[in-house]
Amino acid sequence: KPFFQILENVGLESSFIYNHIKKNNYEILYNVLEEKYEEAKSTKVIDPTKVVINSLENASSIASMLLTTSSLIINECQEEKTYNLNTEL
Repeated sequence: KPFFQILENVGLESSFIYNHIKKNNYEILYNVLEEKYEEAKSTKVIDPTKVVINSLENASSIASMLLTTSSLIINECQEEKTYNLNTEL
């Protein structure tokens, strides 16, 4: 509904624009400010659904790796040992 409301607020025909986007398999977007269609891949719009899906896929991948290998390698910070050159040589 927000999509249609934004277009109606601007005074554009929402059903025509929606059908055009749907016809192109949602690979294009409509830029209301510039009143033109743009390719979804070339715009700087971040889809929050894709962000969540990618995060869950990465987390499940790590979890499955831990379950199948039963081990984990981590990098542990080690304190640097300092030497007193006057007494320890």
